[in-house]
Amino acid sequence: MEHFYTIQGEGAHTGRSSYFIRTAGCDVNCWWCDVKD
Repeated sequence: MEHFYTIQGEGAHTGRSSYFIRTAGCDVNCWWCDVKD
């Protein structure tokens, strides 16, 4: 699991602080991606 604070960079809430929680790896499986699951 990964979690972090950041500033929202797009959409209606641009500029607001945000807290993200990633509970799993990427499920898109792009053939060109170098990110490990």
